[in-house]
Amino acid sequence: MPLKQFSLFLVFTLLFYSSLLSDPYDDFENTEVDTSSITDPDREKLISDAKVKLEISKLTQTALTHIRAKEWKSAEAITKQILDLSEVSVDYFYLKGNLHYCYGEFQTSIGHLNTALKFNVSHDPSYFLMGMIYAKRNEWEKSISYFEQATQYGSYNPYYRMNLAVAYYQVDNFDKSAIEAKRTLELKENYTFAKILLIKSLIRTNKKEAWFYVQSLMEKKTDSVNVYPLYIQLLFEFKNNYTEIIKELGKKGNLSITEKRYLAYSYFRENDFIKSSNFFKQIINAEKDSEEDQNTYLKILVLQNKDLEAERYATSLIKYNPSKKKYYNDLLQNLVDKRDMAKGLYQPIIVR
Repeated sequence: MPLKQFSLFLVFTLLFYSSLLSDPYDDFENTEVDTSSITDPDREKLISDAKVKLEISKLTQTALTHIRAKEWKSAEAITKQILDLSEVSVDYFYLKGNLHYCYGEFQTSIGHLNTALKFNVSHDPSYFLMGMIYAKRNEWEKSISYFEQATQYGSYNPYYRMNLAVAYYQVDNFDKSAIEAKRTLELKENYTFAKILLIKSLIRTNKKEAWFYVQSLMEKKTDSVNVYPLYIQLLFEFKNNYTEIIKELGKKGNLSITEKRYLAYSYFRENDFIKSSNFFKQIINAEKDSEEDQNTYLKILVLQNKDLEAERYATSLIKYNPSKKKYYNDLLQNLVDKRDMAKGLYQPIIVR
């Protein structure tokens, strides 16, 4: 090997072994950079802000606990502590709005909640409480707009959905009421009130589906006080099962006017005019009787051949509403004529 090449080989070999024997941390020990604590004002501010936010969050939960317990003074004191920590805290203005809502001072509450929403346009608790204020005022259209915002920013809260469903029901938007009730049940499966609202909404839009839900609740014997009337209503309006209605309500005492009406019409549909008439007597002239009730009772009297009693009843109706004299006279005459014509039916078989 030539002398020049041998010299280069020897140099590289010495360098290689030297590197193996050296301390791997030498570079760090011999560095001239000062590795003592580094001051970062921005980082310190972030840490400080995070601590304040955490403290405000804890205080907010404590204040809400006091509000739920109706410990207003304690809640006010906690809310003041939040103000001392931050004058621009959304939680402070939300809690102030919450307290004034509890005091029934709705206009003042609205002012604080609007301020909260200026600081945080996606603060769903403030939207929800605004919806509650307008619901309390029976301004349901306005409440809907705020409940919708609450569900937009807090879509997994079943109570937001439930209140939106109730608001839709109040404005007769039963399709949307049913949709929101179903969404509520997706988030809170055993929310019985949501099931009842769903059934009531579906009775207006889809009685077949309503029947499915009411049967399920009847099988589970869930909240029978509220579910049973819906079951009877659907038996009458959807299933037309008058025999079952008579059987069910026959076991019940202290019938309501509505239940007496169901029995009156069910007996009428089953051609039991005597029992039907007895129940109609209990509902006519009551505050809840309707023109349909009056006309049906008049028809039952005629079908029983109680013409004098029918005339007296028609006279009482005219006395109560003189402007409908011709209507009731014509109705009575028409009922009598049709009854008499029905007697002329040819009967190929003599029935008992």
